[in-house]
Amino acid sequence: MARDDDPGGLWDDVLGPTKSLRWRLLTQPQPTELSTSVQLAAAAVAEALAQAGIAYDRIEQACVGYVYGDSTAGQAALYPIGMSGIPVFNVNNNCATGSSALYLARQAILSGAAQCVLALGFEQMRPGALRSQWIDRTDPLERFLSIVDERFGPSEAPMALRLFGGAAMDYQVTMCVPENITPERKRILRAYGAELVFTNPLEGSDGAIRMAQT
Repeated sequence: MARDDDPGGLWDDVLGPTKSLRWRLLTQPQPTELSTSVQLAAAAVAEALAQAGIAYDRIEQACVGYVYGDSTAGQAALYPIGMSGIPVFNVNNNCATGSSALYLARQAILSGAAQCVLALGFEQMRPGALRSQWIDRTDPLERFLSIVDERFGPSEAPMALRLFGGAAMDYQVTMCVPENITPERKRILRAYGAELVFTNPLEGSDGAIRMAQT
């Protein structure tokens, strides 16, 4: 399969059974025609179909996951492959976006709504720490961030640092562990600032987890 706008034959490589687009992207400069996330996604779909031996017209639905993209970016990623009229569901669920797209594709098959569903994920992020792109509306993490402010004090640090760093600091405060852990492990945990709460060694890690959840 060749494209009129692909004189270099890149899409021949993508659809060929023995060549890997991933290898080319890692070892060679990225071609200008694959410079955006949706273009890279389209190339990945073409390669996946070739490797699976599935024609695009067999796909009945598509679940496309991304966070940093506008609405219908999933359609934009698939249209270079073909405009077949299938429903395309755009999925945005932060770090669970990829697994959510897979889950929805699986549910479509299990329900009998479709027999062949494409799950696709792509992302194009800005340099630096993760930040919300929607500064003109309520942050869905507002409640979490207010709790972080109360616990650790206000901060101008990026959201992701506060989210994961706050969780790490909380784990440093108190850790539930079986009483029979090694002295060396106790020393290391305390060196990181953890207050250790010991649980029945006969209950193992499960007992420590139950204690931590109470």
